[in-house]
Amino acid sequence: MYCPHFLSQSIEGPTFPDLAWTLPDVGYGPQDLPHTLFTCSTIEKVTTLCHWLITELRDCLHVCDGNDHRIEEVEHLVLPFHSLIDDGDQRAVLAALESGTVCYVIATICVNVRIDMTVTNVVCVDIPCSFEEMIQWGG
Repeated sequence: MYCPHFLSQSIEGPTFPDLAWTLPDVGYGPQDLPHTLFTCSTIEKVTTLCHWLITELRDCLHVCDGNDHRIEEVEHLVLPFHSLIDDGDQRAVLAALESGTVCYVIATICVNVRIDMTVTNVVCVDIPCSFEEMIQWGG
């Protein structure tokens, strides 16, 4: 199912308020997070979005043990995927996505030619600027 969300704010800065809908209001662990692949046009945007998601997850994930405190170790739930990551790490990210141990993968166009699995949620953060880039991105 295709569900467009139109942006009301820029995605050029360090925050992505229009993507807040991808995060739970309050979560108690990875089981509350949708397994999502985010696609970005640049490695810089992948890195920025990874940092933003990790920061936001620290605020919304809590431990349910009687005391309401945050889960601090969320870095393993958000992983980048781009051409500067070596092949072994790329395979590890894809295996983690397939096994469900990672919730969010933020990737550049290279994921279109390297991923060989079914992904349920895909968020296109930005689209390529030229027709040629769009053809490459679409595969």
